[in-house]
Amino acid sequence: MASPEKMIKMLLDEIRQGTAPLATIIQNQEILILQNKQLLELLEDTRLTIVNDQE
Repeated sequence: MASPEKMIKMLLDEIRQGTAPLATIIQNQEILILQNKQLLELLEDTRLTIVNDQE
């Protein structure tokens, strides 16, 4: 049987491997949030331009 230290190391390695996709998902979500923010700002600028043109 493996030593407790080796078992802990193996467990930590498995946890890291299992959570790596989650880190990628989080990173992608952050990118989407920033892109959505930029899109909302662009839409607001467009709306303000249309409102100002109508006045």
